[in-house]
Amino acid sequence: MKMELDPELKQKLIETFTLELDEQLACFSDGLLKLEKPSADENIEELHNLLFRTAHNIKGAARSVDIQDIAELSHSLESLFTQFKNNERKPTKKIIDICMQAVSQIREIMACYPEPFEKVMDIDSLLASEETDNNNRPAADIPQDSEELHQIPRNVENKEHMRVSVDKIDRFSSFVDEMQTIKLVMNDHFEQLAYLCNLIRKGEVQLKKNISKHSSTADEMITVLDNYAEISKSARDLSRDIKNTNSNLNYITNTLSDSIYFLRLVKVKDELLQLKLTARDISAELGKDITFNIEGEDLEVDRTLLEQLKHPLIHLLRNAIDHGIESPKERVSLGKSPTATIDLSVVNDGSKIIITLSDDGAGINIDKVKKKALKSKICSEVELQKLNEDELINLIFRPGFSTKEIITDISGRGVGMDVVNNFIETVKGKISVSSTAGQGAKFTMILPLSVSSEHAIVFKVSNQMFAIPTVFVECALQIHKKEIFSVEGSNAISVNNATIPLKDLADIITSNSSASQLPDSISVIIVNKGWSKVAFIVDEVVTEREIVIKPLSEPLCNIDNISGATLTGRGEIILVLNAVNLIQTSLRQSRSSRISTLSDDGASHSAPKILVVDDSITTRTLEKNILQARGFEVETAADGENAWQKIQANKYDLLVTDVEMPNMDGFTLTERVKNIDKDNVLPVVIVTSRECDDDKKRGIEVGADAYVVKSQFETGSLLSIIEQLI
Repeated sequence: MKMELDPELKQKLIETFTLELDEQLACFSDGLLKLEKPSADENIEELHNLLFRTAHNIKGAARSVDIQDIAELSHSLESLFTQFKNNERKPTKKIIDICMQAVSQIREIMACYPEPFEKVMDIDSLLASEETDNNNRPAADIPQDSEELHQIPRNVENKEHMRVSVDKIDRFSSFVDEMQTIKLVMNDHFEQLAYLCNLIRKGEVQLKKNISKHSSTADEMITVLDNYAEISKSARDLSRDIKNTNSNLNYITNTLSDSIYFLRLVKVKDELLQLKLTARDISAELGKDITFNIEGEDLEVDRTLLEQLKHPLIHLLRNAIDHGIESPKERVSLGKSPTATIDLSVVNDGSKIIITLSDDGAGINIDKVKKKALKSKICSEVELQKLNEDELINLIFRPGFSTKEIITDISGRGVGMDVVNNFIETVKGKISVSSTAGQGAKFTMILPLSVSSEHAIVFKVSNQMFAIPTVFVECALQIHKKEIFSVEGSNAISVNNATIPLKDLADIITSNSSASQLPDSISVIIVNKGWSKVAFIVDEVVTEREIVIKPLSEPLCNIDNISGATLTGRGEIILVLNAVNLIQTSLRQSRSSRISTLSDDGASHSAPKILVVDDSITTRTLEKNILQARGFEVETAADGENAWQKIQANKYDLLVTDVEMPNMDGFTLTERVKNIDKDNVLPVVIVTSRECDDDKKRGIEVGADAYVVKSQFETGSLLSIIEQLI
């Protein structure tokens, strides 16, 4: 008879099982990757034992909380690895794929729990279909005796461990941040008290001078002086006591902060396993063979930093495999190994983390970078001629940049490098890239170990205090308003022979603009985000100080250009500006200003006009509504021939077309469009259900600028592609 668990106890067991399952699945996935491409010194027997034991542990834990779907899947995996251990079956690539699918499905089952999972994969049937020779025999029974499990060698540390949820650590961290804030407030209070003590001492000195000058009232003044001296001594004693208390508070706060920091450390390999899986999936999809190595897997790094770092690293990895790594056939023709190598290195350099991602592919094509920069109007021909090779390579971090010939679901959207750069700047880090033609590229990221407190420039705008982290501030200076000049209808100043856009910060972050009432002498802060610089007019630069940035709660957390807040010693709130968003906002406003100036001169600026072509009225209507909601002017056509007639009679800014249509298909339509005017061709986005590589190659051949598969269609992705191309 099955024993029913107390609901509260079962809930606690489920929570424990979920945490354990994440660890076990990560271990299992890592083991599968090693089994698929074992290193020269890999002990395959121990690897089989590890995977067998992991599957066994998952099965037992799943049964204890009565999640039978997971128990059955892990039992099948356990049977499989029994065969591996007994040399009854070999781990082929197809079998590894089946195991990877099982791991993914176990995660999906747990994500659905307690709702039932619709269709659990039949591992045994899939494995049976994989058997092609007599050496693959039916699965052996799992030994009932548990002695075999205990024979597996394990390294057991003689330490006591206790599970603590990340949420609890986050709560402790928030308390430490509060203590850091209190510490800074106490520092301010101590400085104010020290200032008052200094005033009292000066008053005491002045009083002694007055006594010597007025001897007739000396007795009365001596009494006052005695009282004054007593106040002065009490103030000095209080100042000394507060200084000692403040020193103790600083020590305790810093020690506690360090202790919490060490609690948040996790091993690199535990958090970056997804990169290995991503590398495996992308290389398989693109038909490329790679070996992906991670050096420094046992290094411990702040968990939050690693989680934030995952997506930028995935962007870099995707680009390396898709853009940089050649096909096996091409690599062989170049005298390279058909198997490419991508290395990820993580190093702790004391106060910072250094992460390097390198490959042995084709490197970054400088000529393609130049052509794309010109086509995207990132740089003019004159500006390109002034850039050295390193500066040219760094253009890849500009928003919307991609040298990919066609935009696909793998890469080429022009957002990856920009995402990476924005992340690095958000965490106050730096990124650099080097490349050698034919030998590969290397990206190096330098990140701070901790960003709990930092220095910032504090200033006033419209009687409100604001701050910007010092790492983003190039300089603060005073200029005369006569130094302001106009460039294409926008204000600018010249600093060190460089022309920098000038914006009034009040226009961006407050409702009070003082642009028409500028004084002769103007306070300016130059904010630097990568290769973008903007000079902002402020009312007054107050100071530079250490701050602890606290995130804002709902709904304030969604305010543009604000990343958080901090407190002064007097309890005043200082809003901390998001320098990255601030520059992006100001540059968009700068462009709007130029358009406005042109409009005053008689130029006409209407919404971009898009032609949508699809023989399905449902698809046409869907795409039309999506684009109109974004502000585009949209016309539609039911087939390629109808679209071709409209293109000859009207001017469009972009064409969105299906492939399979009557009268004229999308490939033919695209080819005709691209042959109209070689110098001013209409951008074309193909949206189709065809997803094979041959169709994508055909899209490249006829000149399509983007290729979107309907099965992977997402509104945000389509709009992002269109806004990049227009």
